[in-house]
Amino acid sequence: MLLWLLATLLSGLSQQLFAQTIDDNLDIALTATPDPVRPGEAVEYVLTAVNRDTLARPLYLQVRVPEHTTVAADSISADGDCGVELCTEGQTISWYFGSVDPGQSMSVQFAARVSDTDPPPDGTLLRTTASARAS
Repeated sequence: MLLWLLATLLSGLSQQLFAQTIDDNLDIALTATPDPVRPGEAVEYVLTAVNRDTLARPLYLQVRVPEHTTVAADSISADGDCGVELCTEGQTISWYFGSVDPGQSMSVQFAARVSDTDPPPDGTLLRTTASARAS
């Protein structure tokens, strides 16, 4: 399943989100608010995956830190990690859930702060990708 979200740009910076799962038994959605956003502001991202299988399965979620942003480790929901205290654009934040029951959904979140020291031009799309897999 592929999910593509593109926000319409009116002013400021807008999000362009891409979420994919390589497993037909998973549904995945990625949202970002507010949209648009301005330099120095935080964007709250929420990634949700649903186990559509008939069996409980381990679940791995990943999302790339959006362009023109940083993510403080303390703004990543429980058990999420990018390996450093301040995640920079392009780094991967990962979560692992040992067993997700059939029909159960798991949501994770993080806040990405848009650069205000070297802000992108007005109208720039903030792009990120997310993925989910179960094994």
